[in-house]
Amino acid sequence: MSEVMEIEAGGTPTGVTKWKYDDAEEILNYRYTLWNCANEIKKRPISQHMIHQVHAMLMRGVRGRDKSPGEYRKEQNWIGKAGSPINEASFIPITPEHLASGMEVWNDYVNSISTINPIVKLAVIHIEFEALHPFLDGNGRLGRMLIPLYLFQEKILGSPSLAPASKISDIHAM
Repeated sequence: MSEVMEIEAGGTPTGVTKWKYDDAEEILNYRYTLWNCANEIKKRPISQHMIHQVHAMLMRGVRGRDKSPGEYRKEQNWIGKAGSPINEASFIPITPEHLASGMEVWNDYVNSISTINPIVKLAVIHIEFEALHPFLDGNGRLGRMLIPLYLFQEKILGSPSLAPASKISDIHAM
């Protein structure tokens, strides 16, 4: 946390490995993106347009920044051991040519009126987003961010943070 605060104050942490510095940058992006998105959700529901914007903000200057931030992937990706071929993949998401329609169905479900328990619906939203794997990188980071954002959108959380209520104002004030 000290590295995050030092970077945010305009300094450069000393004695910090590049790996730790990169982690701090990702935390700053996450926090910045989370609060900006929360302000948007106050005006309009989660949308594909918002997902593109959030992804671009989340990836700014960090791991994956060179993998088309904010743009749905145009090539097939897969989950597997680093460097392994697609035929050894543990999971292969939807093809790029079907991705836009898959994301449209996903977005319609996110904003549908439902009698399903909202936590169960959130689980489906999260797993389907991860299964669609719409970006070349950052899907896990964005997928995890969708959890508090959806709960905030549905007014289950008063803030898009899973931090204790006494700490939310401290985080937001930073």
